[in-house]
Amino acid sequence: MSKQAIAATNARLSRAVENRDAAAAAACYTKDAKFMAPNAEPFVGRDAIQRFFQGALDGGIRGLKLETLSVELLGETAWEEGLYELYAEGGGLADKGKFIVIWKQAGGEWLLHRDIISSNQPAS
Repeated sequence: MSKQAIAATNARLSRAVENRDAAAAAACYTKDAKFMAPNAEPFVGRDAIQRFFQGALDGGIRGLKLETLSVELLGETAWEEGLYELYAEGGGLADKGKFIVIWKQAGGEWLLHRDIISSNQPAS
């Protein structure tokens, strides 16, 4: 089922962060994906997304928790609404917020195609 495949890719993304593997994290995205993080221009394509994750890992991010609130399947695409938490070295909460992902089937697997996150933390 597609919802289970999406959950599996989310788990793979979380494991990649825990394993400090930016390339494995970027591999969860389509080749022409866009990742839209707060206070930054969009990261377009796997290479740029890998650089984002490497920067986050170099900055001390050690964990990612994703909670899916809803998923709607639309043929070879789907959208997901959820919550995220990022953890720093030692397990402290570094950030939390919400996300919307547009998923796309590519090569027989579900991959993140458009990913936008919005922090719940106050601007500093």
